[in-house]
Formats: sequence, structure tokens, C-alpha cells
Amino acid sequence: MTKSFTALTLLLTATLVFAGCSRNAATDTTPQTTSETVSDTMKESSSESGSAYQSQEESQARETEASQETVPDSRETETQSNESQTAAQTAQETESLSSETASTGTLYIGSGDNFTEYAFTGEKTPDNLISAISDLTGWNLSLADPVTSGKGGMTVCFTKDCSIFTGPPDPQKDEFHAFDTYSLTQMILDSIKKTLQENYVDREAGGDPSNLDIYFCVMENGNITGISLLDGEINIPLDQPYEGLTAQ
Repeated sequence: MTKSFTALTLLLTATLVFAGCSRNAATDTTPQTTSETVSDTMKESSSESGSAYQSQEESQARETEASQETVPDSRETETQSNESQTAAQTAQETESLSSETASTGTLYIGSGDNFTEYAFTGEKTPDNLISAISDLTGWNLSLADPVTSGKGGMTVCFTKDCSIFTGPPDPQKDEFHAFDTYSLTQMILDSIKKTLQENYVDREAGGDPSNLDIYFCVMENGNITGISLLDGEINIPLDQPYEGLTAQ
């Protein structure tokens, strides 16, 4: 009986030891599984976060690239706009200049206080006005130099081929007929003076055309001198404004 009791005791002890070992094994396994699960979850989360961050960076890179591609187009549009504005401004300036030069004026032909007015259309310059008088009357009004303008007035310099020195055209036009050198010279100088004064002094702005001094001279053998006619009977000084023709 004692042997049976001892055997039973050993059996119970072995059972308890086995049960304890099994419990410890189960306890050790659970934490390991949980730790591995958490670790795997963190890895997956980290991977997903990395993927999301990478996707965000790629998205920002694409937006930056698109923005850079858009900038040149914007600059190109701005350049084209500036070129259009410049072209429009140039066209306006050209039109304004054209309207200033291609203008109207009046030619005055006569002497003393008796003048007839004739319309002038074209580029209004002193030289062109004198040329128009020549075309209208038939007088030779060749100039040695372009008319000069300054604070002292305007200076008209003739050549020796001018009708003042060579006489009237043949035949003369009836309405501009001159009977002698004196009357021809007077008509030529008075007509030029009156035409320049009236076209370059604005009466409507309160200007007085008679305040514009006109000087006459002639170039002979390379020298500029005053005008002397009829063996000195007619003298027009170089350094004095023309005030009308008077015989000595």
C-alpha cells in the first residue's frame, strides 16, 4: 500500500510540473506573438507613411515643374503685350508727326499792304513755302542754303540765279506781272516775308506776325553778302531785318 501511495504521489507531482511548464510556455509565447504583431504593424505604418510622404513630395515636384513651365508662357504673353503697345505708340507718333508736317498754309503774293492769298497744302517748311511761291508765280527763287531760324528771326539766302538778279520770267503771268526790277524785287521780298510771318506766328494765340524778323542775303563766289541792285540804288543790308524796299 505504501508503494502505491508513493507512486500516486510521484504521478501527481509530474502532472503538476508538466502543467506548470505548459502554462509558462503559453505565457512566453503570447508576448512574443504580440510583440511581433506590433512590430509588423509599425513597419507597415512606417512604410505607408513613407509612401504617403514620397507621394506628397512627388506631387509638390510636379506642381513646381508645372509652375515653371507656366512662367515662360506668362512672360511671353507680357512681352507680346509690350510689343503691341510699343507698335501702337509708334503708329500714333508717326500719325501725329505726319499730321504736323503734311499740313495746310497760305501763300501771300503782293507788295506793301496789298496781298492776294493762295492755299498751300504739303509739308510746311520755310523752304517749301518759298518753293510754292516760285511754282505759282514763275519766279526763280533758288536758295543757296536752307532757310535758317533762330531767336533773331529767319534768314533767306538767294543764289545769283534768282529772278531778283536775272529779271522776271519770259513770258510773265499776268496776275504777277512786274514792270521793272524795282517792282519785281519788291514783290518777291514782300511776298516771302509776309508768307513766312503769317505761317509761323499764330494770330489766334495772340501773336503778332510783324514781330518775326526776316533777313535777306545772297551768296556770291562763296561769300554771303547783302543784296545790292541797280548800281547801289537798292540796298538790303545783311545784318538788318527787311522792312520794305526803298530806293536810295
